[in-house]
Amino acid sequence: MSRKVTLKGAAASVITGVILSTIFVIDQFIGPEAGSEIFPFLHHKLTLNFGYRGLWAIIISIIVLFTVSAFTPKTSPDKLEKTTMNYSKKLEPFRGLSDWRLQLLVLTIITILILVWLK
Repeated sequence: MSRKVTLKGAAASVITGVILSTIFVIDQFIGPEAGSEIFPFLHHKLTLNFGYRGLWAIIISIIVLFTVSAFTPKTSPDKLEKTTMNYSKKLEPFRGLSDWRLQLLVLTIITILILVWLK
């Protein structure tokens, strides 16, 4: 989605996310007493809740993504043309039943109907 992101930045961001999520899960499995001794930085008001931990993990991963991307060689324009969206281009014409937009709409409607039915 962004032309500033490089493959090395994306890889570093994924590795960071995996490490952070592993730490969060280990902290949950070992319990609050042992967790506060091993990972004291996770036992504050803004990091104790698992939702807040996820938010912090996303923020840290995004910072790693753009920081590593800023210091690595830029992606070639040819590759960027194939892997990023060009919003100034005209929309592609509708292709009937094989069009991904129609398929996405149908799957979204089916998902909503299943969720309503399960309630």
